[in-house]
Formats: sequence, C-alpha cells, structure tokens
Amino acid sequence: MTANISYPSGISPGYRYLPSILLGCFVLLVLLLAATDRWMMSLEISQTAERSVQRLGAYRTSLDTTINRHHYLPRILASDPRIVSALANDAGDNPGAEELMFLSVLLQSINLEAQSDQIFLMDTTGMTHWSSNYDSVHSFVGSNYSFRPYFTTAMAGQPGFYFAVGATSGEPGLFLSSPVYSDLGDILGVIVVKIDLRPLEQSWLASGDSVWVTDQEGIIFLSSSPRWQYHATRPLDDLYLDQLAQTRQYGTAPVMELTRLDEWQGTQWQAFDLQDEGEQLAFASTIRDYPWQMHLRMPLSEIRYQVRLKQGLLLLFGVMFAGALLYYRERHRRHEAQRALQQANEVLEQRVEERTRDLKEAQAALAQNQKLAALGRMSSAIAHEINQPITALRNYTASSRVLLERNSTDIVRQNLEKMDGLTERLSALSRQLRIFSGKRNTGSAPASLHAPVHYALDVLQPRLDAAGIDCRIDLGEERWVLANAMMLEQILVNLLSNAIDALADRDDARIFIRLTQQEDARVSLQIGDNGPGMDKELQTKVFEPFFTTKSVGEGMGLAISYSLAHDMGAELTVSSEPPNGTCFSLTFNAVMAQPFEASA
Repeated sequence: MTANISYPSGISPGYRYLPSILLGCFVLLVLLLAATDRWMMSLEISQTAERSVQRLGAYRTSLDTTINRHHYLPRILASDPRIVSALANDAGDNPGAEELMFLSVLLQSINLEAQSDQIFLMDTTGMTHWSSNYDSVHSFVGSNYSFRPYFTTAMAGQPGFYFAVGATSGEPGLFLSSPVYSDLGDILGVIVVKIDLRPLEQSWLASGDSVWVTDQEGIIFLSSSPRWQYHATRPLDDLYLDQLAQTRQYGTAPVMELTRLDEWQGTQWQAFDLQDEGEQLAFASTIRDYPWQMHLRMPLSEIRYQVRLKQGLLLLFGVMFAGALLYYRERHRRHEAQRALQQANEVLEQRVEERTRDLKEAQAALAQNQKLAALGRMSSAIAHEINQPITALRNYTASSRVLLERNSTDIVRQNLEKMDGLTERLSALSRQLRIFSGKRNTGSAPASLHAPVHYALDVLQPRLDAAGIDCRIDLGEERWVLANAMMLEQILVNLLSNAIDALADRDDARIFIRLTQQEDARVSLQIGDNGPGMDKELQTKVFEPFFTTKSVGEGMGLAISYSLAHDMGAELTVSSEPPNGTCFSLTFNAVMAQPFEASA
C-alpha cells in the first residue's frame, strides 16, 4: 500500500521506506531483549538484594532489642548473694526443703518481672536445683543439662549464648548463661535465662514479609513461617549431624535440607524450590555481634515480573518512538493541506466573530429598549400612585380655607398633620422613582441596620396606628453591613407598607421585625406578618416587575425592592405558609462588627 501513496514534492524519498526501517528496528529490539534476558534478571536480583538489606535493618533491630533486653540478666543474677550462698552451701542436696524453696520462688518472681521465658540454676554437674517453673508439669528441677553447650561454655568461664529446643519442655528459645563464682573465684554453678522468641516471629508474620534467621551452619531456627523451621539451607556433614544428635539443639527430628536452585545462586542470596510456594530467593544480611544471618525471602516470579515490566516498557517506548516518527512523516506530508485548512478556518472564525459582535450589539440594544419600556410603565404606575396624595392635599387645602373662615383651628391643625403625612408619602414615592430610574448610585458604605428600621417605622407610624397593628421589634446588638443607606431605607419602607396592606381589616394584626446572625457569617433582617399569606405560585411571581394583586398603580414596591437589593449585593427572599402570614428576609453577605471609621 505504501507504493500507492503520492508524496508531495520536496519530501525526501527516504520517508517512503520509514515503515520498513521501523519494523526492522522493532524486530531487532525484540531479539536484543531476548538475548539480554538473563543479564536483566541478574541485574534486577542484585538491585532487589540491595533493597532487601535495607528492609532487613528493621527486623535486625527488633531481634537485637529483644535479646539485649535480657542480655545483662544472667551476669546480674550470678552476682546475687542469695544465689551464690545457695550454691556455696551445697543446699541443692535437698531441693524440696521448705527453707530452700524461697530461691525458686525468687527466680519465678524475677522471671515475671523481666518477662523472660524461664530462669534456672545448675550446680557444677549440670543438675538443676532451682527453677522459675519449679511448680509446673515441665519443671526443670532435677534435670541435668550438662550436655548443652551453654552449660559447658559457662563452666569454662565464658557467658553462654545458645538457641535450642528445650529438652524438657520441647519449646524453643534462646539460652543465655553465666558462671556463678564464689568469693574465692571458684565456679559454683551456672545461672541460665531462657528467652522466648516466638512473639518476635509472630510480629514478622504480621508484617507481611517472609523472614528467617539461620545459624552458622545454615539451619533455619527463626522464621515468620513455622513450616520452614529447622531446615538446612546448605548440605551438613556427618560430624555436625552427630553433634546435633548429642546436643538435641533442634529436637530429636532429623534436620531436612531445602531444595536449592543452582541457576540463580549468588554471593548475597540463595535460591530454593519451596514446593507449593514455588521458586524463592532468600537475600541474606549478617547480624552483627551474633553468628547468625537474617534472610528476606521473595518469590522469583516477582523478580521475573519486574524484568518483564521493564522489557515491556522498553518495547512500549520503541513503539511510541516509531509512532512519533510516523506521525511526523504524516504531518509533514499534509502540511500544505493543513495550512490551507487553517486559512479557511481563520476566515470562518473572523466571520463568526463579526456575527457574534453584531448579535451582542443587537441584544444590548434590545435590553436597553426593554429597560426604557419597563421604566416608562413603572413611572406611569408610580405617577398614578402620586396622584392620590395630590388629590387629597387639594381637598385638605380647600376644607382648611373654609374652616379658617369659621375659626375651626383645631380641625385645621388636624388637616395640616394629615397633609404633612401626605407630603412625606410623596417624598418617599419621588425618591423611589429617582432611585429606580436612570443610573443608580449603588456605591456601598458601612450602614447601620438599626437606623433604616427606625426610619421606616417613623415614616409609616401613622398607618400602623390607624390600622391598630402591633409591631414587635427584636434587633439585638447593632449590626453594620456594606450597603447604600438610601436604598436600604426605601426597601424597608416598601416591605413594611406591603405588610400593612396584607393586614387590612384584621383584628389581631401583628408585624415582627427581627435581626439574626446566620451560621455562614451573614446577617438577615426579617419582616413578617400574620396575614393570610401567599401560595407557592404567588411566591414565585411576587418580585416580577409588573406582577401585582393590587389595583392599577399600586404594588410596585416589591419589584423595586428586589431590584435595589440586587444592586447592593444583598438577597431578598420570601417565605409563606398560608394562612400563617408572610416573611420577607433581606440577607447581606459582607458583615462588619462596626463601621470602618470606628475600627480605624
């Protein structure tokens, strides 16, 4: 198929043979990886061995800590005057006597305190006369352990250090021994402390790693897997096998040898075929101060997996490199076509931008026209609302003239008070129109929430008194918010007016004004009434500019209030559960404890 492809002029003919060249390189890479497979396995095993030595450090530390915690105990007990005295007086001839029982009790108490496994005391013949387990079924008292190396080493004047399976109890442990000297420097006997290392093995098992410890002959005596205890990791000669039979170091059962894999043996690791557990590598690390080695065991299949993963990554890199070259070749071939397409796209994008700009301008003009139309309708409604107070003023003026001619000054005074209230209403209506129309002064400044409430109550007090409404106020401590004071006053006058209208002809009319601190650090001013309320549908429409349930020219305050609140960055919401009244909530985001001037 390559021969049917036509190449543009200026492209090197060598590109025609690029797929064949890349295929040959890929085959060569596969052959190279196959030829270096064993070398990569050896390299991966070496790197794993280095990491294993670091991981074994924690297990070596736990073993050292367990042994060192009791290492001092035999030497201290050997110098105890009570132990020296017991051996010096040859009291062991009658170990069951009551006057001598105290020494075994003493060893039992020390054993519990030191958290060791057992403590026992032998004479120079290896006979045990006192033991911490004197009262158990497997008591060491009366047993002779002269065949144990820890006894012969201590009798030679050296501290004993020996791991073995207990000849009496059958339980393995580490035996630490020390000679007991008389005042003249003669050896009177041997004191032995046995340490149980099985809890340590359990902790290794819980860690998830496969760990074992071998002695100087390569026999596993500590293992996170009990299955492989007392197995030899290398061949044992007959002389040493005879020695094991005499000392019974690892019990009476014969020591079995693990099956070795000669293919993967190394200086720092060993390879074994562990039957159903498969082929395993044991990475060794010497334990300082002890004639032992600690091993971290790992399946050989994990090493193979890592090698295969790296080989796969190399092949993937080769494929990606070949793909990149082929991509570059194809991209180079289609460069001219893409340039033409790019030019066509640029022309198209330019046209789209022009059409989008025209559309935005048309939308802006439409929005402006809608605003002007809304303003005209709202101004007409407010003008209608202004006409009523003006008509009332004319009537009061005319009647006052007649009353003055009759010298009825008291009634004239009442008319003047009513006229003053009407002028206040006209002032509020004109300010409402001025705020909503044109370009608003939405500049925010620190504003008190108490002052606008009192202002609105002063403006509407005649209406509250006339309607007999009980107004309950709970403002709490002073709160300051970022708002436009004039807009805030207008909103509260409108909300209170709406509440007064909702309570018309109600005997127990009540209005509550409450200021609360929200959990999200916002302040909410709530104005509610016990009027008839409004249903869900009405609540969704109540803030619409031209929606009202009142007569023509009335009821524009909620729409204006909603617009003013939005301009200030506040939120005006309504909640109602008919027939339990309505509550309007005015919530502010930015809250301050005091105005900027006070905090400066």
